[in-house]
Amino acid sequence: MKLTEFLRENAPYHTTGVLLTFLSSFGQTFFISIFAGHIMGTFELSHGEWGLIYGVGTFTSAAIMVWAGGLTDRFRVRHIAIVAMSRWFIATRGRALAIATTGFAVGEALLPLIFVALMVLIDWRILWLVAAVISLLGILPLLRLLRLERTPANLAQTNQSVGMNAAHWTRNQAIGHFLFWFMIPALLGPSAFSTAFFFHQVHFADLKDIAHVELVAMYPFFTLISIGAMIASGWALDRFGPPPLIPYFQIPMIAAFIVFA
Repeated sequence: MKLTEFLRENAPYHTTGVLLTFLSSFGQTFFISIFAGHIMGTFELSHGEWGLIYGVGTFTSAAIMVWAGGLTDRFRVRHIAIVAMSRWFIATRGRALAIATTGFAVGEALLPLIFVALMVLIDWRILWLVAAVISLLGILPLLRLLRLERTPANLAQTNQSVGMNAAHWTRNQAIGHFLFWFMIPALLGPSAFSTAFFFHQVHFADLKDIAHVELVAMYPFFTLISIGAMIASGWALDRFGPPPLIPYFQIPMIAAFIVFA
């Protein structure tokens, strides 16, 4: 199926995925951390204290996800973007996931730039309320879009795809397999380092002796590269499958660290 045809026939589902990932931007590190300077100044926090508070919040949310993540195996997946796209699309899962995650990319490109610029004119606390209102307004189109369930209701409780060794893996089986523990560093590394960069973006701008708005003005370039990489990786996932690609997926991150160094 051609890409244009794929987009046209599945437009409501792609729109749902993009909107969900975009709205999640307001809870992502790259958004929250643009207010780090104001938060630390207002509450007289050091970088370490601010990092500790954020770390406690992150670990708490992770603990909740251990429980809440299992709910996706029992109920319909809508409102959970990445899981929904994985369930709604099988043969074209890679492309669907790539399209959905463009919502993250757009959020990374636009929201820091817009909100940092607005902080010059508007108190940062008011901007938090603005973010809350935008998130609430997003519920309206989502309710309309999610009336369309791509997975038929009578199949919503069934498993449609298998994992390694052509089996449906339970959580305990996955945790008990040695490969799971070998994969943890590979999966956590890119997320941990990119989160650390976005979290300390205000401090990074100070170290580089540039204005914060100058730093976030570079994010759209990062977004263009990310979107291109996501489209290419989505095609590769559909063409070759995940196992052949996993050993190489960190090479772009390695190249980025070399450039930073």
